[in-house]
Amino acid sequence: MPDVRVGSVVGKSNTLSLLPSEWLFQTISPFAGVSCVYRILPMSRFKRYFTDFNRLYINTAGRWVGKDMPALRTEPYMNSLSNYLTKVEIELSNITIPILQVFHLFMGCG
Repeated sequence: MPDVRVGSVVGKSNTLSLLPSEWLFQTISPFAGVSCVYRILPMSRFKRYFTDFNRLYINTAGRWVGKDMPALRTEPYMNSLSNYLTKVEIELSNITIPILQVFHLFMGCG
């Protein structure tokens, strides 16, 4: 980016068609605001694992917002910088397909 200096505010937006497995709210650069919003499909369930060293402003089932996230820098005796990032890891737990439920009922399995 041209003419970006220390103290500059840079805007960035990403739109993904697939759910990321990990969303970082904190990196080596500070953020004035960062958010992750996703739509939960009724036939799917997710497990969410948080590493939360900085409090998130909004924390609901499908929406997380971080404000004034400081930059993270390595310090002595730190094993790995990634262990200290504020982030959410998202894992697909299961998918329920309605036709399979009907099949189980028809076969007398459920």
